Amino acid sequence: MSKNRGYTLIEAIIVIAIIAIMAGVSGVTFGIVKKAQCNAAINNFNNQLTALWIKTQAISQGKEQTSPRGGDLSTYPMCMKVERNTDTSDDIRDNSYVLYLGYEDSGGSFVRKKDQAGNEEQYLCIIPNFITVEYRETPTSTPVTDGFVIRFNKADGSVIKGSGSYKFIYGDSEYGTIILNKVTGNHYMDTATN
Repeated sequence: MSKNRGYTLIEAIIVIAIIAIMAGVSGVTFGIVKKAQCNAAINNFNNQLTALWIKTQAISQGKEQTSPRGGDLSTYPMCMKVERNTDTSDDIRDNSYVLYLGYEDSGGSFVRKKDQAGNEEQYLCIIPNFITVEYRETPTSTPVTDGFVIRFNKADGSVIKGSGSYKFIYGDSEYGTIILNKVTGNHYMDTATN
């Protein structure tokens, strides 16, 4: 019966090589998952723009409801608000972007859409908190990253508020941009190859 003298140097090298290979594969997988999540966020945002354009064309004029500032009933045009979540009491991860459907009154205040029971409707979608959405009205304007409103014109489909570019950034890499044309209301994705 031979005595157990421990691991040989070759056995230790093999174990270290296996651990290194597994760590490398998991790092690549993590990057692929993040890229897929970035692409999904860009697609979701683009789909919500299309849905908002269609809903704007379909509704009669807007939502009649009491103004949040008090007063008589007003007609609000439909719009979508993209807002960075800072509410720590809800179940949405902090610094995620949340897309809400609602209306904008004549003073520019956003009012969330309500369901038949009078409760505020849920969000349209969430953009994960590791992605930054950078909005620029023009290429030379100051970028906005905290929140913005997008509104289409029912008459001709043009953009009343929110035209420009929306860059989706993860870390130091730009994963894609959505361009929203002011005159036509058309929008398209320009996905980066990072």
